[in-house]
Amino acid sequence: MRAPSALSPFGLLFIALGAVLELAAWLAWFGLGGVPGTAVFLVLHAAAALGIAVGAWLLLPLRLRGGRGSAIAFFFSAAFFTSWLGMAGIVLALLPGFYRYGLRREPGWEQRREPDLPFKPVQVNPNGVFMRVGLAAVVKYFRDTDLRRRAVMATRHLSGRRAVPILRQALRDPADEVRLLAYSMLSGKERVFELEIRRLQAELREHDGRSGDWLREQIASLYWEQSSLGLVEGEVQAFVLQEALLNIDAALSGRPTAGRHYLRGKLCMRLGRYNDAERALSEARRLGLDDNRTAPYFAELAFLRRDYATCRAELARVGHEIRKLPRLEPVVQYWI
Repeated sequence: MRAPSALSPFGLLFIALGAVLELAAWLAWFGLGGVPGTAVFLVLHAAAALGIAVGAWLLLPLRLRGGRGSAIAFFFSAAFFTSWLGMAGIVLALLPGFYRYGLRREPGWEQRREPDLPFKPVQVNPNGVFMRVGLAAVVKYFRDTDLRRRAVMATRHLSGRRAVPILRQALRDPADEVRLLAYSMLSGKERVFELEIRRLQAELREHDGRSGDWLREQIASLYWEQSSLGLVEGEVQAFVLQEALLNIDAALSGRPTAGRHYLRGKLCMRLGRYNDAERALSEARRLGLDDNRTAPYFAELAFLRRDYATCRAELARVGHEIRKLPRLEPVVQYWI
C-alpha cells in the first residue's frame, strides 16, 4: 500500500496566501466601510477561500485526492460561507483528521475465530462419555440433543455392521436434526450398494460365460451384505435375498465352487429354507471350505432341530481364533 505523502510545500503556501487574503479582506471591511468595503471584502474573501481550498486539497494524503473538483468545491464552500470559522475548521480540524486517516494502514489479513460448524470431524476423547457408555447408549438414553447428534456423526468411524443398528435407533429420536442426520447417513450407505449393483448389472449385460458367472456372484454378495448389515428390512429384505439367491444359482449353474455354495447356504438360512441350506453347506464343505466358516452354520441348523449333540460337535470343530470372535465366543463358552 502506498504511504501517504509528506506535507506539500505548495499546500502550505496556498494556506498562507489564503490567510493573508482573509486578513486583508477584514481590514478592507473595517477600513473602507459601506458598499466599497463590502465589495472588496467579498472579492478578497472569495480569493482567500479559494486559496484555502486548493491548499487543503494539496495537503490531503495521496489516497484521498480522488475527485479533485468536488473536494476543492467542498473546501471552498466551507471556507467561504462560514467565513474565518470555516477556514480555521479546515486547517485545524479537517486536515489533521484526513491526514491521520491516511496514515492508518488497513491489514491485509484479518484473524477470525474458527466457526463452530455442525459437521466438523468428531474427535473422540478416550476418557469421554462416548467411550464410557458407548454410542448406542448415548443415542438411546441421553437427553442432550447435541450429544446425540455427535454420537450419530461418530458412527462414521465404525464398521457398517456396528453403525447401522445405532443409526436405526437414531431414526426414532425425538429431535428432527438427529433423525434427519441418521436418515441421510443410512441413505448414503444404501446408495453405495445400489450404485455398485447397477454397475455390475450393466456390465453383466455385456458379458457371458465365466465372466458373467463371476459378476453374478458379486451381485449376490452385495445383496447379501446389504441384508446382513440391516440396511433393508421386511419385504424389501425378502426381495433382496431372493435376488441374491437367483444370482448365486445362476453362477452355480455355470461353475460350482465352494464359495458359491457357501453363499447359497447363508442365503437359504436367512430365508428359512433349512434343508436347502444344509445341502449347500455340505457341498461347500465337500469342495474344501474349512470348518471355521461352515461349522457355526451347521451348529445353528442342529440347534434348530434340537440336535444338541451335533450342535456341540460342530462348535468343537471351530478353531480357537474364531471362537474368540465377539458374536461366537459366548455361544462356544456355553456349549463347550
